[in-house]
Amino acid sequence: MAEKDFKIELDKLNFEDTITRLEEIVRGIETGQTPLEESLTKFETGMELIAHCREILGRCEDKLETISAAANAEKGK
Repeated sequence: MAEKDFKIELDKLNFEDTITRLEEIVRGIETGQTPLEESLTKFETGMELIAHCREILGRCEDKLETISAAANAEKGK
């Protein structure tokens, strides 16, 4: 899969699907039956999946902070 295609696909993944793919990669590498070059490629993909999860979590955290700030401002009235 081309890097651009992977990025497009990655952007379509929600948090849960991203975690599922990451778990599949980890299981594949842990079996020890994956050739070294393929393991490195899978590792790189896993790192991109982790970054995607962090982006999603960051957006959720920002939203929670906004909601919390709005709720606190409402209490202060």
